[in-house]
Amino acid sequence: MTVVRTARWAVVCSYTCGFLAQPPGTRGYSHPYRLMAEITPLREIVGDQGITADQARGIARTGGAQGLMYVPLPEADPTADEWRGAGVILLSMPSLVAQPLLDASRRVARMSEGAQRILMGRLFQTVGPYMPEPHDPSLAPDISDGWASIKA
Repeated sequence: MTVVRTARWAVVCSYTCGFLAQPPGTRGYSHPYRLMAEITPLREIVGDQGITADQARGIARTGGAQGLMYVPLPEADPTADEWRGAGVILLSMPSLVAQPLLDASRRVARMSEGAQRILMGRLFQTVGPYMPEPHDPSLAPDISDGWASIKA
């Protein structure tokens, strides 16, 4: 069965899967794919994906859960309900996206350093048993402008 989804917002979770790859924006970057996670309205995971309304309220209150990170939706949400403006990054369901597709897409916003630190902690939590403190000095967010690919 093929599921066709409408284009959504997404967040870059990783610029590479290579341990020795250069930082974003470096000439000769290792490969043209980026690991992305979709951002979806919180209301859409209530019921449909096994999340109860109480669990969704907990996600909004605490900032996330295993594989999910709470974020405000990047654009206006016309629905007037309890979940208005609330979104989640689906960290447990990432996809590889080609850089040329990103280059052709409209960038809505860039995460602040603090938000990137929380994202990094939630990514750790998705693959491991704990979430590190976002202010841990070993978490080093990329605050450069590595969005655009380098033209050789």
